[in-house]
Amino acid sequence: MSYLSTQLIKTRSKRNMTQEQVAYVIGVSHCTISAWERDKGEPASHYLSLIAKFTGVSAIELRKGGRHAI
Repeated sequence: MSYLSTQLIKTRSKRNMTQEQVAYVIGVSHCTISAWERDKGEPASHYLSLIAKFTGVSAIELRKGGRHAI
């Protein structure tokens, strides 16, 4: 599981949100959230910045797997 998918799942669970609710916040379908959580695709840069805001993790960390120092 990628760092991005782990952070999405962790944040969604912590906030007690459904994939549909997260999809609405980010502006994609719940199927897209599901795919990202299952590592079946990578978000475009625009969505990556929205995911970063949602999770509280920088876009660089999400892309690099949490290993990149800022």
